Amino acid sequence: ARLGLARLDAAGTVVDLLPIPRDLLVEVPGEGWVRINGVVGLAGPDGLVAAIADDLGVEVDHYVETDFAGAVVIGDAAGGLSLAFDAPVRDRRTGLDAAAGCQPYDGRRLLALGRSRHLEVLIAGPWRQDLTSDAGRIERQQAIATALVAKLGGLEATDPIEARRVLDAVVEHLRVDVSLTNQDLMDLGRT
Repeated sequence: ARLGLARLDAAGTVVDLLPIPRDLLVEVPGEGWVRINGVVGLAGPDGLVAAIADDLGVEVDHYVETDFAGAVVIGDAAGGLSLAFDAPVRDRRTGLDAAAGCQPYDGRRLLALGRSRHLEVLIAGPWRQDLTSDAGRIERQQAIATALVAKLGGLEATDPIEARRVLDAVVEHLRVDVSLTNQDLMDLGRT
């Protein structure tokens, strides 16, 4: 599981994304200290929200979750992204294989890139392991999330009907708290 927080500033103009390291230990009542990526399975979304508030001191207003299949649908519904690397990259475990330069990334390729923990780069000879490990993965995930949010927000401004179609495709693959509506999601994307 990949966890993160998104914060919208009071003026509604800046969204900050904060990844939460999956190995972070938090205390769950009745369970003790556990890795944060396992909290939803033990205590549900409300337990995760409580752990973030208790252990990190951050109040969470809304909860949104998707799975791997949902991540692929979201990437495809948004029309994918164009991303560039200076050199060819691959991760044999996720199936990522990308040439240097600007390449199209559909939902499946975005998921492979975002999940990559064993990224290799071809630079002047042999493939070399990306030594940034989880920090590099977090950075790639933030780049994907930021680009998707910007693309979806731009779509709302230029083609609201298409934006609604994308949202309708996406919400089927989201688990959200009971107070978060489709209009709230559209407003967040627009912002």
